[in-house]
Amino acid sequence: MTTNKESSYPWGTAQTISEGEGYKVKRISIHPSQRQSYQEHEQRAEAWMVVSGEGKITIDGKENDVTTAAIVMIPKGMKHRIENTNKEEKLIFIETQFGLHLEEGDIIRHDDDYGRHLDNWNNVGVEQL
Repeated sequence: MTTNKESSYPWGTAQTISEGEGYKVKRISIHPSQRQSYQEHEQRAEAWMVVSGEGKITIDGKENDVTTAAIVMIPKGMKHRIENTNKEEKLIFIETQFGLHLEEGDIIRHDDDYGRHLDNWNNVGVEQL
């Protein structure tokens, strides 16, 4: 099924472009000098393909630079984050999620620049996402 649902976050935007049973595909845009939370998922694995920009990924504490055409596989339960290291341009990547539970409730945050890890989804309103 094709969708175009877009969600805004402090770090950028995520647009669901396709989903079906066991998978979801999103176009993720990270604002300049911003990063996602350091997080993991218990119910899904992810594959990322950078389509524009440059940044840094952290997977289980190990950092690597990424640029256009980089492909990153993130197994279920692996801590990860991506950061836009450019101060002017967005970092854009395609995220493909695989698993039985593909909703935001499967995020376990370990660190977050916006304080969302303190709640870890307890008492967090939609406006705070």
